[in-house]
Amino acid sequence: MSDYAKIEIKFTYSKNSDYSDPEQEITFAEFETTPDEYEVKVVEADTGGTTVELGNFATIEAIIVQNLDPTNYVDATWRTTGGSTNDQVIQVSAGDSLVLPCDDITIASDLVLTANSAACRCRVAIIGS
Repeated sequence: MSDYAKIEIKFTYSKNSDYSDPEQEITFAEFETTPDEYEVKVVEADTGGTTVELGNFATIEAIIVQNLDPTNYVDATWRTTGGSTNDQVIQVSAGDSLVLPCDDITIASDLVLTANSAACRCRVAIIGS
């Protein structure tokens, strides 16, 4: 029996706080996969960097990072397969999320979350096999 995972992103713009009568709604293409395992955890990202171990996975199909801090941003750093020593870095603003459909991440390099000015909590979901 297979396991299934799906990530959907929907954009809604409305002048009403309850999103009624939206002016624009867009649903982006779905990302679907059949992972063997997943891991969801809350980690504290320190200003010196916090390593999120990826070694439990043979392949990574997606990583989701949600910054739970209301004021501080976090840099998410990873290395792509064949990227040698070239790190990929994306800033995750306070309260925002980052979705990485990534089948070319270098697992041995792990994911590093670095808080800007003070430690903050992040929820991390790793999907793969």
